[in-house]
Amino acid sequence: MKITFKLLIGILAVYASSGLNAANALLVDDVIIESVTGSGTNRAFFVIDFDETGTDNSFTFEYRWDPNILTPTGWDMLSAIDVAESDLIVDSGGAPGQGFGVFINDVTYKGFSRGAATTGEFWAYWNAEGADPDLPNDWVAPFAFGISGRILSDLSWDGLSIPFGPSPDFASPPAPDVAAVPLPASAWLLLSAIVFVRRLMRS
Repeated sequence: MKITFKLLIGILAVYASSGLNAANALLVDDVIIESVTGSGTNRAFFVIDFDETGTDNSFTFEYRWDPNILTPTGWDMLSAIDVAESDLIVDSGGAPGQGFGVFINDVTYKGFSRGAATTGEFWAYWNAEGADPDLPNDWVAPFAFGISGRILSDLSWDGLSIPFGPSPDFASPPAPDVAAVPLPASAWLLLSAIVFVRRLMRS
């Protein structure tokens, strides 16, 4: 059977694809963390996404606590981050244990400001459960409880995105901003193999 250049490239591409897919999977360590608030063995993350079309205006904060001392909620996390971060301003309404609990009106951070008072929009609240070292894929918008009714566990993810409409479909889950991931070794191997095969077939 005659092996053509295209066939060889196809074989090499299939061989490298598994390595490319594995290397391109985003991990918790790839996320750009603005700051870490609190201390303890458990950690959770809060993502504030000012732009539903990308991650350039998305900011992620890490929160830590001792599970033997605290049983924090999503609102406890955001409140602690708000106090620790001088650039972050969170305007909220409601109260824990009353009606729908706490809801977020406006958020301002590093020159970005969106919400009911500033832009006439409403924030959608999301949460997910992570599994170290991977980022969560299944974000949900919980209508049964608000941010003040959300009990955190180790590797919990909470977030805000905008705009919020009658259906959570009107808003996309928050997307953490990640550092640039270098081209994986399998990609370089594939490119080198292509060059080698082409030269070999020309000789």
